Amino acid sequence: MRKLKARTVVFAICCCVLAFPLRGSCDELTVSYSSENLSMAERYEERLDTLEAKFETQPTSMTCCCPGWFADIDYLNWKPRQAGLGVAVLDPVGAGVPSGGQPIQSLNFGRNSGLRVGIGRRTITGWDVGLKYTYFESDDSLAFAPGNGQVLAMLSSPATGLTNADSVNAAANLRLNIVDLEAGRCFRLAECATARASIGLRYASLDEELRVRYDGAAFAGGLVDAPHDFSGFGGRMGGEIHWDLTNRLSVFGQLGVALLAGEIQSSRREENAGAVIIDVTDGVDQVVPIVDMSVGAEWQRGPVGLSAGYELSNWFNVVGRTDFADSFNGGSIDDGGTDLGFDGFFVRLTYVR
Repeated sequence: MRKLKARTVVFAICCCVLAFPLRGSCDELTVSYSSENLSMAERYEERLDTLEAKFETQPTSMTCCCPGWFADIDYLNWKPRQAGLGVAVLDPVGAGVPSGGQPIQSLNFGRNSGLRVGIGRRTITGWDVGLKYTYFESDDSLAFAPGNGQVLAMLSSPATGLTNADSVNAAANLRLNIVDLEAGRCFRLAECATARASIGLRYASLDEELRVRYDGAAFAGGLVDAPHDFSGFGGRMGGEIHWDLTNRLSVFGQLGVALLAGEIQSSRREENAGAVIIDVTDGVDQVVPIVDMSVGAEWQRGPVGLSAGYELSNWFNVVGRTDFADSFNGGSIDDGGTDLGFDGFFVRLTYVR
């Protein structure tokens, strides 16, 4: 028993002696391992800070080449420009002919607000695919009664023989819808300049309503209703250039051309004294060219960008109205097309993720 107890005590003492240096080695190993981990974490954190700093201070034009999702929303302030909206001219003596120097009473679409939204995805190769929708609407109206004279009804068909009225009331409304699906690619032109080329598909619909009421003299509640609309589908090509002024501020310019094949539908209905005098419709297949351009400036901070600028577009021969132009031949129709233009300012908010 005494020998067993002695052996147990000796074994315990040996274990204690051996344990002390092992414990110290473990502590040193733990400290070394922790220091190594801390050093690696600090290096990764520094690297992340560097990358974030580069993203924050990268040239503004580079945002159009950054891979990831992007979305933008535009506030539009446009004014439509269209000829051929004259409705009456002053006839001071009621002789059926306009006197010299008398202004034509015309509708003139006013400046109004619109909306454009887009979303897309850009790859690391510089290619991107996006969908964009544009909506705009404008209207105008006028009322004119000379009192001492009369007005000549410019929209009344000559064959009806109705020319003079005591008053005119007119209203017009214009609605535009555009859907663009496009693919594009970015190119680095220089240290401070980036270009983008795009190609895609476009669908557009344009609806215009025109209602004019003549009353008095030869008219008894006379009405001319001449709406028209266009819907077409086709392709669009475009290009843009961004030029950096600073790391966050750049200027840009865009130019696009589209060709849409569709149908221009127009109708004309004339009434007087409750009776329908003319009621016809017309449809014309047409290819409509469209040219649009914009210039502006963009401020960028991180993933958020704010742009503002001026843009304009012209739709060639898109307004087709059925007019009867000859008093000797009641079936003589003038359905020639008229251009429609839009110009104004835009403000764009962009987010890239």
